[in-house]
Amino acid sequence: MAFHVIHDDSEGFLSHEEIIAQIDVINAEYQHTGLQFEIATVDYVNSPEWFKMSPDGEAMLAAKTALNVDSTCYLNLYTAVLEYDLGGWATYPWELEEKPDEDGVVILYSTFPGGEMEGYNEGDTAVHEIGHWLGLFHTFQPSQLSKNWYMPGGCLGPGDYVDDTPAELSPSMGCFDFRDTCPADPGKDPIHNYMDYSPDACMNEFTTGQIERMQAMIITYRRGLLEI
Repeated sequence: MAFHVIHDDSEGFLSHEEIIAQIDVINAEYQHTGLQFEIATVDYVNSPEWFKMSPDGEAMLAAKTALNVDSTCYLNLYTAVLEYDLGGWATYPWELEEKPDEDGVVILYSTFPGGEMEGYNEGDTAVHEIGHWLGLFHTFQPSQLSKNWYMPGGCLGPGDYVDDTPAELSPSMGCFDFRDTCPADPGKDPIHNYMDYSPDACMNEFTTGQIERMQAMIITYRRGLLEI
């Protein structure tokens, strides 16, 4: 994994210990998937111009173009402050061949373990976004293939394309086990799934189908990860 810590002087600066804490969370949550992550490189960039990022914005594109470390073999993870109240975003595996320099995960720095993002400061935002990077959709994914972070319609069609995640109409922003937004479909909402939007303390699972999908995506699109 190639870490890129983009900061504005002290704001957004992450210590080596904080990075290690985040890696530990990622590996703990992915331990049953057959995937483990190690730090290959860490760079620090003090850049007010790049520090405030938005999806597909100039700052993000400039930072990725300058800092990317061989995305065919490494997960590039960028930390910054993000616009639109976003916690992060990621590219999908099938986008790698066309746009290798843009491949990777962007994370709001305050979601790292011990950060200031209340409810979302135990490191699971990175777990969630890496799930996207490995080919998973949201549990509330709409019926059509979409990159949109949220779009109602998760009760219709194939949803997240994983059979063992119950259908969910909209993201969970709490930890309510009684939640069932698609009552016509089997199972209550998968609020404990890392691909929902529940607070970190509520998240604790990938399903068997999700694990199989991630593994298949690596074989199909990210075989370079297996060659390091």
